[in-house]
Amino acid sequence: MPVELKGETIYYVGPTPAKPNQAIGAAGPTTSGRMDKYTPTMINEVGINGMIGKGYRNDAVVEAMKNHAVFIWSLSAVSERSLAKVSKIRSLGLSRARTRGQLQDSQ
Repeated sequence: MPVELKGETIYYVGPTPAKPNQAIGAAGPTTSGRMDKYTPTMINEVGINGMIGKGYRNDAVVEAMKNHAVFIWSLSAVSERSLAKVSKIRSLGLSRARTRGQLQDSQ
């Protein structure tokens, strides 16, 4: 991986293009269940300690989270209010690859 994720929190985000003079457009939470296939590995092997998103998590994710990670259920309105505090965004190029992988898996 291009970054160390051990001990980090993952924000499942659905960003939109930035308006002039903004680092990012709207960046509300997206459905976390799309990543459930990968989440037990991310918790147990990579070592993330939390996730921010919305929606149902499957039984395998819930089991992996016990004593190891938290899931913070986020609301879009909360995220929208936080945008004024965002000054810089650095893309790690991970979301596009994950999206492609999921689209291939779902077909």
